Parts: sequence; C-alpha cells; structure tokens
Amino acid sequence: MEIKDGRLENEIAFQLSKKLDWLLLIFYDYFDYYFEIRERSESNTFGSIAKRTPSVSLDEYNERMLDKFFDLVDLFQKHLLITHQPRYVQFIFFYLCSYTEIYPDFMQNFLSRLINNIRNENEPRLIRVNSANYLRSMAIRARFVPFKIIQKTLEYLVNFLKQQTKTAKKKLLKETPLSKNAHKINLESSSTYRDKIGDSTNTEYESQLRELFLKFDILYYTNLTIAYLFSFKAQEFKKDETGTYEKFINVIKKYGEELHMLDFIPYSILSTLRDAHCIVSQDSEFLEMLDAKLNEDGTEGKKFKGSDLLEDYLPFDPHFLPHSRKVIESNYHFLSSEETVVDDDILLGIDPNPNEDSNHKRDVYISDTLNDVESENLSSISKHDTDTSNAYIPSSKNTVNVKRKLDTDEHLDLEKKVKKGELNPIQGISVS
Repeated sequence: MEIKDGRLENEIAFQLSKKLDWLLLIFYDYFDYYFEIRERSESNTFGSIAKRTPSVSLDEYNERMLDKFFDLVDLFQKHLLITHQPRYVQFIFFYLCSYTEIYPDFMQNFLSRLINNIRNENEPRLIRVNSANYLRSMAIRARFVPFKIIQKTLEYLVNFLKQQTKTAKKKLLKETPLSKNAHKINLESSSTYRDKIGDSTNTEYESQLRELFLKFDILYYTNLTIAYLFSFKAQEFKKDETGTYEKFINVIKKYGEELHMLDFIPYSILSTLRDAHCIVSQDSEFLEMLDAKLNEDGTEGKKFKGSDLLEDYLPFDPHFLPHSRKVIESNYHFLSSEETVVDDDILLGIDPNPNEDSNHKRDVYISDTLNDVESENLSSISKHDTDTSNAYIPSSKNTVNVKRKLDTDEHLDLEKKVKKGELNPIQGISVS
C-alpha cells in the first residue's frame, strides 16, 4: 500500500485495517471467554468469564481444553502456514500460546507441531519452511517461552541438522559433480520459489549454491533457525551444560565447508552469532571460520550470497495495529534496536493514546463492527471468492495438513501419540 503525507492513500485499506484491529480484539476476548481465562479479566465483550471449577478431574478438564486447542492448531496448519507472509492474523496463536500460566501445554504443543513439520519429509515444502520461520520467530519474541523449552527445542533441531548433513553428504558422494544447470532439477515448489532461484548462473560459485539450495533447502532453513536462537539467547546458553551448542558448531566444522552452511546465514546473523560464540564457547577454530566468512561477505563487489535464496520473513516481527497491539505487548520481547512503540497507528490515522473513555469506545466499536460483519451482503460474491472463508470456520479433526487427510480414527491416534510425547518433542517440561 502506498503511503502519502503520513496516511494510507487507499481509504478502503484504512477502513479494513481499522476493522481488523478491532476484530483481533474480539478474537482475544472470545478466547479468554472460551478457555475461561479469568486471570486476565473477570468479564469482557462476551460476558462474565466463568471460574474454572470443572465437574471432572483437572487432568480431564485440561485434556478437553487441549482438544479444543488442537482444533485451532489444525486451522493454523491448514490455512496460515500456507499463507504468504501474513502481518497480523498470526498473532492470534501468539496470544493463545501466552496462556502458559494456565495451559502450558498450548505453547508446548504449538512448538512441537512446528518441530514435527520441519522434520516430516511428507509435509509440503512450504509447510516445512514456514514452520521454521514461525519457530524461530516465536522463540525470539515470546517472553512466555522459558529457556528450558528453547534448550530442548534446539536439542531436537541440532540432532535433526546432524542427520540432514549426513544424508546430504551421502547424496553428494553418489552424484556426479554439481551441474551448472541447477535450475533444471525437478522439485516440488511454488512459482515464486522458482522465480527466486532463477535460471541464470553467473558464476560457478553461484551455480553451486543454487543447486545445493534446491536439493537441501530444509537443511539450510534448519541451520538458520538454530543460528538465530543461539545468537539471540547467548547469555542463557552461557550456563548451558547440555553441550548443544558444541554439537552445532561441530556439525558445521565437519560439513560446513562442503555444504556451504555459513553461506546461507545472513551477514547480520553471522555477526551476531560471532558475538554469541565469544560468550558461549572457547572454540577458536569455529571463531576463525566465522571471521573468514564475515570478511568474505563484507567484501565490496560480492553481490550474490547463499542467504539471498532464503525467505527473510519472521511472522512475529512487530507489525502491530494500535489497539490489538496493547494486548500483545506485555508478553512480547522487543529487540534493543527496536522502538517499543510501533507507528502503525500513526500511519492508520488512529489515536495511539485513547482517552479515559477508551473502554466505552472499544465496546461501542466492537458492537458496530460485529453488526457490520453480520449485515454484510455476501450474495453477490462468487463461490470462488468465498472459499477462503473456511479459514474462520473450525475444521473437523480429520484435516491435518494441506495434502494429507487422515480419517477420524487415524487423527485421534495421532493426538494420543502427541499427548504421550511420541510426537511431542518438548512435552512434560515445566514452565514454572
């Protein structure tokens, strides 16, 4: 959208953004009401929030709530994970995961779903890549994710990376030398992905990186996610005794040169990782590798880098609308280089500091918004145009991802495995 004189040029976009802001607040209120989160407010738009006094055992009650959350995660899997770079709607799941003081399993199962997506070769590439993006973004931004969860997440990712590099090494040994026609490799992919890879191979170095990325892109996204987490959690890992960081740098020292693993990490993250390495480890060999790559990437005239092929997208970066932002900020970690106040409200022409009657204004606006939505005339919209509305309808439990459907029994069996920890890498970790 074009911005002119500090306001959105398109008035329709302005109105839609304003409505979306309040609709997000409605969602947050509804989930507080639905999951009985009385700790945040005793009442909201939907009425008085019930006290959690279940007639069944606490374990059974929590399991029922987890089943409801699984329905929402299925929606996330089916719709949001295949949506190209959403800016606001994904924060609904950030908010749901923030119920850690009451339902810690929500956050743990959400992260576990992302980890399993990355590791599952049967998932479409887009699901796996976006899962890596969501995972590193949530881990960096969410104040409610404790270090022990980050620690366990990195354990699984490093082990997966180790397996991926071994597999990649074996594939390279079996194949002929890297082809200069890397773009002709037939892989499942979106058109935008192929456009980004491109057909031109200007140098042998560029050709080699493009072919490696086409073959092992999930490896490089996993590697980038690990580098991000170690970079931004260095102080915590200073006291880590699991040896996870040492395992990570050993993988890069062993396979990094042949697979160009450092080439696929952006310069800014490499620089931050170098600083983190000096805090966490005394390994001089890896420090030399980082310094050499930073000097090489900083050379003027070097236009192409492997990291140019990766999507530079973090779903939970601070793209907030002015009113719904206030619900998220208390659980949100701003980086030191960022302003804690985001100026989307100024761009939208909305007062960033509502007066003392803001609660009344909010209730009135929510009521008006709901009425607008209910009275919207959809009769003239074609069936094709309304297909995406399914994203807002709770899905049945037989839909797990875009390309694979399980029948009800199979899906229930999958949920049982998740609850038992067979498919939940970080289950059972206390968040207190």
